[in-house]
Amino acid sequence: MKMRITVQGTSYDVEVDMVDGGVTTSAPVISRPAASAPVAAAVSAPSAGPSVGGAKAINAPVGGTIISVAVKAGEKVTKGTELLILEAMKMQTSIASPVDGVVKKVHVAAAEIVRDNQLLVEFE
Repeated sequence: MKMRITVQGTSYDVEVDMVDGGVTTSAPVISRPAASAPVAAAVSAPSAGPSVGGAKAINAPVGGTIISVAVKAGEKVTKGTELLILEAMKMQTSIASPVDGVVKKVHVAAAEIVRDNQLLVEFE
């Protein structure tokens, strides 16, 4: 059976043999790289750093919908405290505080649609 495998953005055509219901590879038969397939960018962790007026902030790692917000302005948080839950592509991601501090402002609300890199929470 011929298959196409993509490794770090480069696609290769390979041959695979089926043996007793399992899959084993035959002697590696790697042909020329196939046409390069698009590779999805890795989703980075929410950024925490200077954003608005030099304040520490968290921006959305991807566009999606805010499912819930667990903090409000003036609340003290520790590093790792869940701030909100963001849903993107049917996957829910907990966004946690990257620092110990006080929430200065929450820029989003539950059910709000946000775009990639949109400001979510600021810290004092």
